[in-house]
Amino acid sequence: MTQTITAALAAAKDNDRAALIRLVDWETSVAGRWLRAVAAVDLRDRARIAASGLAEVRDPASEFADRLLGPLAAATSATRADRATAEQALADLAVPEPPDGLTADQRVAAAEYAESVRRITEVHTTDTGVPLAVGPDGRLVISPGWL
Repeated sequence: MTQTITAALAAAKDNDRAALIRLVDWETSVAGRWLRAVAAVDLRDRARIAASGLAEVRDPASEFADRLLGPLAAATSATRADRATAEQALADLAVPEPPDGLTADQRVAAAEYAESVRRITEVHTTDTGVPLAVGPDGRLVISPGWL
């Protein structure tokens, strides 16, 4: 188990929301969901909706930290995920190609998030079944769909 996962489990047990917020790469965690939602919006509205969504992507910690505390507080350990679980976790986090209608800055942001997901090399699973990916910077990457 990595140091980050150990620290996240301890923070959750201590109900230390601030520590948990620091341990998770929230942007990469929700970027795939953001881009899939934007792709479903009418082309004429995409850049505007994407801008609003990108602002939320850049500060999602408040919404998801509380959702993460409970499942992690219930966990006592984590082990490296088996191949199938790891592949599914990475698929859940994947950031799709940006759809037409986004600004250049939005496309760059999407590409950066996609690269962060591609660079994930470790996926663990808690004893309560929550997948925890470790991002390239050592922080956790957690799909909101896992909570």
